[in-house]
Amino acid sequence: MSGGWNHQLVRDSFLPMDAELILVLPLISSSDRDSLVWHFDRFGCYSVRSGYWVGLNLGSLLPSSSGSSVFGILNDNLLDQQWIVRARPIVAWDSPAFGFFKVNVDASVSSSKGMSGVGVIIRDHAGLVVASSVAILTGVNSSLLAEAWAILKGLLLARDS
Repeated sequence: MSGGWNHQLVRDSFLPMDAELILVLPLISSSDRDSLVWHFDRFGCYSVRSGYWVGLNLGSLLPSSSGSSVFGILNDNLLDQQWIVRARPIVAWDSPAFGFFKVNVDASVSSSKGMSGVGVIIRDHAGLVVASSVAILTGVNSSLLAEAWAILKGLLLARDS
């Protein structure tokens, strides 16, 4: 790094108003490595719960449209209060009938690391966990393939439980 912004790259990548705001930010020279932090959680870690909370409160978290043009576009065009209310996600688990079990699976892919994670949970009609499993898959870079593996793991766990 030469110690400054790549002005042409910034101007090619952002709207003019945003590019000028970015270019006036000082660059900090430090030997510390950058790390990802989710600032909506006190430990800096993302969870579905914290993401859901952000989704519900997004309108109040964004600056007003008088700020940066990126936030202004979001506020003015996408995130008006009526849209947020209509788009509120429904988080619910439908229980199976008495005497049956429900298998839920999920997968996550990290293409940069060349690995995926899958999780399985089996619950009864009362929502009690009967069995659960997690696995790390190396060399699986496709979300479709990872989800297929999760389904297979779920079926195998159901058969063996």
